[in-house]
Amino acid sequence: MTLKHIILSLSVMAAGTVAVHAQRVNFTIGGGISSHTGSSTDNVGAFKLGASYEYEIPGNFSIEPGVFFYAKGYKDKNESVYMRDDKGNIVNDEDGNPLMGVKNVSTGKFYVEVPVMANYYLEVAPLHYIEFSAGPYAAVGVGGKRKTRGDTDKNLQDRFYYEKSTFKEKGTRRFDCGISAGVAYEFNRIFAVGVQTDFGFINFRKDGGKNISGILTFSYRLRLD
Repeated sequence: MTLKHIILSLSVMAAGTVAVHAQRVNFTIGGGISSHTGSSTDNVGAFKLGASYEYEIPGNFSIEPGVFFYAKGYKDKNESVYMRDDKGNIVNDEDGNPLMGVKNVSTGKFYVEVPVMANYYLEVAPLHYIEFSAGPYAAVGVGGKRKTRGDTDKNLQDRFYYEKSTFKEKGTRRFDCGISAGVAYEFNRIFAVGVQTDFGFINFRKDGGKNISGILTFSYRLRLD
């Protein structure tokens, strides 16, 4: 091998090493909707906030682990219930027909979520990229409330409203894992706006659905090199 080839090889290796060690810290906030898989639930709001550490590698790829606070949830379909008096008796109208009300149950779940994303950047103009992302996530539930309105089988004020801690209810699962995927538009290598979805693999309850969410995101990206 000639000296020219050696120098060229070392230059390529050095360039690759620099690319591998190019790093960014990304701060992301997002909001959208979440629910459970299946047809028995409706959407509620979702919110995400956190930071990630991005390692750029050759070929417009990067690996990006992060830590996020993620608020998800779902709403049960409204249920028709009999109206009852203070003694628990069904209330009828003037014609003797039972009066009906609506029972409303919504569940909020707060997670600490750790995704590890693989990204590919497609350059569409100088310093402007379309970013495609996908990767696994793991999450643990740290809070949330299950709120019930209009439960006429309860007594006193509970008939109108009561709440319980989401993950303290029997049969719930704190741990979740799944796949995240998204696409974003990055401009000037500093800001990015995009959409992202989470698809959970674990049933929240034994007979329940899995987490699913979709949000709009905004990111500020700070280079460290």
